[in-house]
Amino acid sequence: MIVYSKSNTFTITDDCDNMLIAYRNNFDAYNFEWETFENMYQQVRIGAFLRSDKPAVKEQAYRKTNGVYRRGNTFIDKTIELHSDLIDEETRDSFVVALKHSDFKINGTDYFCFGDPGYEDNEFNNLANLTATLYEQGFNQSNIQC
Repeated sequence: MIVYSKSNTFTITDDCDNMLIAYRNNFDAYNFEWETFENMYQQVRIGAFLRSDKPAVKEQAYRKTNGVYRRGNTFIDKTIELHSDLIDEETRDSFVVALKHSDFKINGTDYFCFGDPGYEDNEFNNLANLTATLYEQGFNQSNIQC
């Protein structure tokens, strides 16, 4: 990233790995169906990148009495690894809170985070990289019966 400064104006002339994170609570929990404003999100921009998108397959198979296997249910999700730049502890803690919201977007795409994020510690002034596995929402909306 190259930054040029002139008075109070900053111009970024190179694309950098930063993402707009938008998150909010989903008030439809337990079928209460609370009213929310359509575009009301908390937002933060953070240096991070996504990589190694791959399918995660969950399936249930059974064996018939004649020895032939059959699939009962197959769900395919697209998983993506999130890796942040070096960030301080307060930013990491806030980012973990954002990851755990039920309505979570990165650059406009809906994701869901299962499990705990990981930390790759660094020796520079308590900075660390945050890593998390995200599931793209709505990638495969149906149950595949093969």
